[in-house]
Amino acid sequence: MTNALALAISPLQNIPLPVVDSALMLSVQKLALILARTAGLFSIFPLGVEVVPARVRTAAAIVVALALFPVAPPVGPGSFVLQLVSEGTVGLLAAVLAWVPLGAIDAGMQIASVSSGLGIASLLNPATEEEVYALTELFSFTSLTIFFAVGGHQQLILALAESLQRVPPGSARFSADSLRAVTYLGSELLVLSIQVAAPLLLVSLAVNLATSLVARAAPAVNIFSVTLVAVLLLGLVMILRGLPGVAVIIRQAAESSASHFLLEFGGG
Repeated sequence: MTNALALAISPLQNIPLPVVDSALMLSVQKLALILARTAGLFSIFPLGVEVVPARVRTAAAIVVALALFPVAPPVGPGSFVLQLVSEGTVGLLAAVLAWVPLGAIDAGMQIASVSSGLGIASLLNPATEEEVYALTELFSFTSLTIFFAVGGHQQLILALAESLQRVPPGSARFSADSLRAVTYLGSELLVLSIQVAAPLLLVSLAVNLATSLVARAAPAVNIFSVTLVAVLLLGLVMILRGLPGVAVIIRQAAESSASHFLLEFGGG
């Protein structure tokens, strides 16, 4: 049986095996590493997981990776598997950094909705099946609209191309500096969100303090029944009066997303 098997295999030994071109393999590795970094960006930014389907985000990542392939430098030395994991991780972390300015707007409006009583106007998000505030959703989509209106998506793609020049494909590394950058920008998010919500926070505090003093001076007066209405009306007035300032903050946040993305790749 062994002889029969050897006779059956012997003709196949004369067939030449295809030789894989090393240049082609390097090109495939380079494209895969660029795609890993790009996919990390588009996985959560700018439209997020719940807004755009995964197929659309995957297609956008592939198109951008193909467009950046000719201008990207050669692949750095190292294990391809480790390089692939590093590129995906660093790209995802850079996307988080880019999302921080717009995330501060969402966080600020979330705080403002709760403090001013506007949180009673809540909606059910069918994508996440979570309850969201109408004011937060309004400003969230306003931020995205301004982001695309000022060319934030173009700046982000240019920042992605610049990151490939600063850190060639396969050379991205997750370090302690990356973690410190995320921590620092997390504190910056909190400060910016408080700045956005500060007018409504002050109005809510002033109204509640005034009603508390009136209730203390005249206990027989049921002043707390009008507190919610007063906070709602004054909150709406403050929102309308503060729209120009909030619009400036949103525009600055949209324009700074690309520079925040580059922080992961050595400043920006």
